[in-house]
Amino acid sequence: METMAFVRGRELCALLEATAIARLVESMDKIIAEADAHAADDAIAEHCAASWRRRRQALLTEYVALLS
Repeated sequence: METMAFVRGRELCALLEATAIARLVESMDKIIAEADAHAADDAIAEHCAASWRRRRQALLTEYVALLS
């Protein structure tokens, strides 16, 4: 019984992490869009948008791993 409780607890933790990642990715999409709007004339915004896209992709990879 304790083993099943532990396994279900781990599954719950993974689902909570996946939910948090999904919410973070949603927020990052907004930040990236804003940086993209300024990227044409702002090199820092362009760099930040590219960096955030890489981080977003890493989060999505982690999200998929948590759900599988």
